[in-house]
Amino acid sequence: MQSTSGSFYPEVQGAEGSPVARRSLELNTENERVRESHRRSFGAARPQDKLAAMDPHVVELVKDFRFEAAHYLPNVPEGHKCRRMHGHSFRGEIAVRGPIDAHTAWLIDFADLKRVIDPLVARLDHYLLNEIEGLANPTSEALAVWIWKQISPSLPLLVRVTIEETCTTRCSYFGERRAASRER
Repeated sequence: MQSTSGSFYPEVQGAEGSPVARRSLELNTENERVRESHRRSFGAARPQDKLAAMDPHVVELVKDFRFEAAHYLPNVPEGHKCRRMHGHSFRGEIAVRGPIDAHTAWLIDFADLKRVIDPLVARLDHYLLNEIEGLANPTSEALAVWIWKQISPSLPLLVRVTIEETCTTRCSYFGERRAASRER
């Protein structure tokens, strides 16, 4: 059953006061504290990968997901093979990064990641992606951004969404903040 907020899992998807939302906020605050400490020490914001290498208590958790779906790319040139409807066995990953909690000895429960991604997988699996709102031109890039926008309010520690169309092609999206910082 869907809640009035549009979320299948309001306790996970950012509902104020929920245990997951409180924990995510605490971890996000801790991440910002660690980043600010590094900025003061080194003069500039450091990439997340270097931060993880410097602090042994920062980890990245990854949750895989899979779905089957059809799509076509209406904006490619006439005659391009991807302009025709076709399908893929998509594989994806969502990744969160942050400090290990001293009490639980984990970053976040993998079950919480599953509860966030499963409703999206249900919306994508065995559907024509072009018919889903926001995916009129469902490239791997557009799909990765679309998934990010759907789940990032629930996962402040989200650092990456990866979509794999085939066993040799994939796209990873790192969020608007990283893209904006590269433009400066």
